[in-house]
Amino acid sequence: MENPWWQGWPRNTYIIVFAVVLIVVAALVLYTYISFREAAIELILERDQQVVVLSAARLREEMDNLADNLETLAHTKELADESNSNRNIKLQEASPRLAVYDAGVVLLDHRGIVMASEPNRPEIHGEDWSDRIYFREVLADTHLYISDAVADGPEDALVVVVAVPIVGDQNQFIGALVGMFQLGEDTLSAFYASIVRLRIGQSGGTYVVDGNGRILYDTESDLIGHQITEDQREMIGSGIFAAVELTEDRDGHQIVAAHAPVPGTSWTLITEDDWDILTSSTRRYSRFLLFSFAAALALPPLGLTILSRIKRFSFVRAEHPSKEGLIFKRIQSACFPENLPMLPGWNLSRRIERADKEDGDFLFTWIQTDGYLVIATGWVEGKGISKVFALTSTRSCLKSASIRRLDPEEALGHCNKVLCSDQEEVHGVHCLYLVLDPGTGDFKYASTGVPIPFLISGEKQMPFYSRNSPLGIDMQTNYLRAEGHIDPGVSLVFINREIHKAFDHDGEKLYPDTLPSYQKGGYRMAEALADAILAKYQAVAKNNNRSARALQVFVLERVLSDPGEGL
Repeated sequence: MENPWWQGWPRNTYIIVFAVVLIVVAALVLYTYISFREAAIELILERDQQVVVLSAARLREEMDNLADNLETLAHTKELADESNSNRNIKLQEASPRLAVYDAGVVLLDHRGIVMASEPNRPEIHGEDWSDRIYFREVLADTHLYISDAVADGPEDALVVVVAVPIVGDQNQFIGALVGMFQLGEDTLSAFYASIVRLRIGQSGGTYVVDGNGRILYDTESDLIGHQITEDQREMIGSGIFAAVELTEDRDGHQIVAAHAPVPGTSWTLITEDDWDILTSSTRRYSRFLLFSFAAALALPPLGLTILSRIKRFSFVRAEHPSKEGLIFKRIQSACFPENLPMLPGWNLSRRIERADKEDGDFLFTWIQTDGYLVIATGWVEGKGISKVFALTSTRSCLKSASIRRLDPEEALGHCNKVLCSDQEEVHGVHCLYLVLDPGTGDFKYASTGVPIPFLISGEKQMPFYSRNSPLGIDMQTNYLRAEGHIDPGVSLVFINREIHKAFDHDGEKLYPDTLPSYQKGGYRMAEALADAILAKYQAVAKNNNRSARALQVFVLERVLSDPGEGL
């Protein structure tokens, strides 16, 4: 079967393709985010424009409501009768209904002459106000007119004028009734209360500006009567059309400025809303969207990187052992001599099977200058470079003790003190140190507890037990010496911890209880005994599905001087 066409690509091609795809996806994500942000801004601006247009229409309705009492009074017969000299009295009688006009009410005749006022302002009676724009507008249109700020209030104060025409029975123009709202008053006045009721610009400022650019109302009541700024004048332009824009206020904060003409007037309603407040909820969704996009972009490469590293790490572990493991295995191999010592009258045999992992077993043999055989065997706990250090230190200490011909208990005590003082991390070393006199068969040894040697004869086996802590744990530990003797035809067997703790199919420990059966079976040669022990262990391990472990069997047999001896 042919391989897929893409498997012929170089390895870098996959990286380039993935990078291109990632860039394209990132560009799409960025475009989507920018589009979302622009759409949100557009919706906010459009909403503010609609709000300001509706608010301007409602403001005009409020002004019409304020003019209702004035129009009702203008249509009464007393005021419509031009020959009636008691029209001033009629104004006084209607003063409770005209109280909403805090700057008063003025009655003009058809020529624009001031005929009466309420409250009474005698200083203006008889003046000619025909040049006033509100008089000319009601004269020409005979409809309600709302003026810009004019200085016609008491003591020439700035006022906003609401003028309604007075017409006769034949629909002829008789005069005008003028109601005035004084600028600068607090929000308890009817004029300002009508604007406040609209609840415009809750997150910023609100301004009502007349056709001359004079501020009639602002939220803080600090700028009433002042001219608007050049930026505001440029923004509203002619004031004919509603518009909205994103700009900055006097303090440099971003705001949404919207304006709309107030219908039937030259006024302009301006609202300024804080951009941060308007977009608070949008920003939350925007940040969440951006975070989601970032996660969508970052997680695939991150996942691929992690998977690649895991795969690479698994490959390295499977194909290339760690440097520390290699160092330990090399040192461990050096700790097992290739050739065992040759002793007259003795047969030495060793069987070793290694596992993939670091097992920590060791076996040292030396011949002293006096001809004695020294055997040191056991294993090292822990892992890594500190385990390597413990193994090399143990070998050096025991070798030094052998040269100095120390007794076994002294050799272990010396090694224990060195390991306790030199090791930064505690790694116990289990060890048996044995010294054999080949001429007599006598031996003496000291042990940390395991491994346990066994004397194997034709009829019995004899384990040697000792209970002490491992080397390198407690500097105060004292190790005890034991002695024994090997007769001709008897073997001294050493097995490592794995064989010692193995179980056979009957549920009993494989060793030491079953070792005599091998001797009875005729395995009197050291090599045959070692092979039989390994074979029995492997059979039991196979039945019990035990994984591959490190195995070691060392047999020291004293050979019969006469082949018929011992039969």
